[in-house]
Amino acid sequence: MPKGTIEKPKEDVITVHARKGDKFFIAECEELGVYTQGET
Repeated sequence: MPKGTIEKPKEDVITVHARKGDKFFIAECEELGVYTQGET
């Protein structure tokens, strides 16, 4: 890296999808392999 250059930290982006099903709310995060559901 050249002198006087500042390196910006890399940012991690995680996408979560949440939706309302017939009886439950459902949330999914494919990057982490997490899937869950609940009444509220």
